[in-house]
Amino acid sequence: MTAGGGAVRALGQAVVLLLVVVAVPVAAGLVLGDAATASVTAVGAVYGVLLALRAGWRRALAVVPVLVVVSVAAASSAGSAWWVVVLGALGLAAGWSARWGLLPVLALVGAAAASAPPLPTDASVVLRFAWVAGAAAYAVVVARLLGLPAVVEGVRVPGRVATAGALLLGAVVALAAVLAQQWGARLAYWLPATVFLLVLPTPGVRWSRVARSRVLGTVAGVALGGALAAVVTTAPVRLGLAVVAAAVTVAVTRPVWANAAATTVTLMLVLDPGGTGLVVGEERLVATAAAAALVLTGGALLAWWAPRLVPASGDTSLPVLRDVRDPVADEDRTTP
Repeated sequence: MTAGGGAVRALGQAVVLLLVVVAVPVAAGLVLGDAATASVTAVGAVYGVLLALRAGWRRALAVVPVLVVVSVAAASSAGSAWWVVVLGALGLAAGWSARWGLLPVLALVGAAAASAPPLPTDASVVLRFAWVAGAAAYAVVVARLLGLPAVVEGVRVPGRVATAGALLLGAVVALAAVLAQQWGARLAYWLPATVFLLVLPTPGVRWSRVARSRVLGTVAGVALGGALAAVVTTAPVRLGLAVVAAAVTVAVTRPVWANAAATTVTLMLVLDPGGTGLVVGEERLVATAAAAALVLTGGALLAWWAPRLVPASGDTSLPVLRDVRDPVADEDRTTP
């Protein structure tokens, strides 16, 4: 099969995956609930499948109850100081979990909690639990049926470095949450959510380079999304473009900037289906740039701190330490 044919096949598989994993629970939410319910199920389904991809379906299924509890806690506390506390605590837990190689798991849980739609005062907490749990568990089960591995092991780091990383990540996430509340934009939650997503390990690419690539890709995505919105005004065509852009997000994980650009285009088309999408794109760019700056600052502090916690002779088997010791250098010249 040619490279072009393989790319088309991967894109087709991504479309099917999106329709099965996301569209089905969202449709159920719309039929049995309302638009807010559909939004909740979308978040649960997306992070359920991301957990299965990053941690394996068995580990993802085990962590679904944690995902549900923290998502409802964050949704219930949205707009208050407790929201900052919940997210900061999740940042602390995510950093500490790196000691057992569980950083990807807890970081995704944190991103899901930050992205959880606020729970209205008259809404049922029990129903919110049920919808998030059902959507996430459904996505994990589909991931298993698709043949994803049961467990994906993460990189373990020494306890002292994990502790330092936990303190820094908790502080960075809490600061991002405070800034998001002060910002007050409709999509301000992207700021702490993006911090969690930026610390996810990307095989073969330094996390610092990922952060920079995410910002550049978001800039490209805003430009492309704005151009598409200006040229394409028919709703069905826009929906089709959104599905294709979302499929590219799933199928194309590298280079990182292309993935970020496709994600931004998807969000602009979905969240502003009848407009220019520029407000969505602007908020996305501000959140990504601010999150990248916070993560790079925290990484620089960890780069200074880590050598004082672990002897240099013990670094050879720790790729993550090689990264934090030189957070702005690239391992190679290939495009991430």
